[in-house]
Amino acid sequence: MLVVCCFGALQPAIAETPAYRPAANADEAVQRIEELGGAVRYIAANSNALEVDFQFARDGLSDDHLRYVGALENVETLRLQGASITDAGLIHVGKLAALRRLYLNQTSISDAGMAQIVTLLELEFLNLYGTAVSDEGIRRLDRLPKLTSLIVGDTQVTSGGIAAIQRAAPQLKIVPDPAEDHRRAKIVLAVAQRLLARSEEDLTARQRDVEELAPRAGEFKQQEEAAKKQFEDARKSAEESRRKQDDAQRVADEVKKQLGELNRRSGDAQRAAEEADKRAKEKPDDNNLQRQAEPKLREAAAAKKLFEQAEKQYEDAQRSYDAAKQRFEEAQTKADDAQVQYEEARELSERARNAKKNLEDAQKVLDGARLRVANAERLSTDAP
Repeated sequence: MLVVCCFGALQPAIAETPAYRPAANADEAVQRIEELGGAVRYIAANSNALEVDFQFARDGLSDDHLRYVGALENVETLRLQGASITDAGLIHVGKLAALRRLYLNQTSISDAGMAQIVTLLELEFLNLYGTAVSDEGIRRLDRLPKLTSLIVGDTQVTSGGIAAIQRAAPQLKIVPDPAEDHRRAKIVLAVAQRLLARSEEDLTARQRDVEELAPRAGEFKQQEEAAKKQFEDARKSAEESRRKQDDAQRVADEVKKQLGELNRRSGDAQRAAEEADKRAKEKPDDNNLQRQAEPKLREAAAAKKLFEQAEKQYEDAQRSYDAAKQRFEEAQTKADDAQVQYEEARELSERARNAKKNLEDAQKVLDGARLRVANAERLSTDAP
């Protein structure tokens, strides 16, 4: 059973680097790797995939030491950044069939070593930063069907070499990508130029404020206070008009309610009078029915009169409400206009009062905009 430690012991720098000794099994290989200052760990819980890390290994790590890695199964990540290995050591790396991520940054690897890399058909990520690899070396990487990420910063690789491998392997994302960087730099430049133009316009406006508004700051302050008072008075008037409108609405609603009740009573009285009158007419000789019909008719007439009076009161109340509503709307319009005038006066007063500070801030923004444009121009003019 393979015993994997979660970390590698860092050995003192003064200790001698152990020479390569064949490992009888995987556990011995792990022990040898840790003696060199390396580490072997599982990539994730509930997974048998391994990561071998030599980035803190002792000076003197040799190509033969990489044989230990070959004694392990399921190595998916290998970190060799900064290790003292050569192209010859990649012969052992090329045998790691499960390898997905390989870090060769800041090593002595050159184009010759890339011949071993192309056998890693599961490889997805390759870091060649700071190596001696050139266009010739990365040209071979189009044979790796799963390779999607490649780092070639600070190498001998040119923009032409990057463009060539991208044509051969469109799925491959390369860092740096001169063509993409150039495209983005053009976009950044266009944005920076627009911001610069706005900054220049703003500075001109702030300069005008200093020249024209600042000397009249006291005058604008008085106008602001006067506009504020007018706005407050107009707002109070609108609130009073709104209260009167609400009162008129309540009166109209109450009269309308009474009108409905009187209409119901008038209808009942009218139907009762008509029924009594009908019975009296059917028996004209019955004096008792005649006497019963007469008060019913008088009650119906009185109820109808009360309804008509209430109807007139409702019409008057509705007209009062309509007039109150119109007065409120007029008062609210005046209040809204007064508020706009007050806000404009306040803004003008603030601009006059803060004109000098605003000018200083605008100058700082403009200086920053010019610097961004200069940087964007430099980046956008670099040939992809």
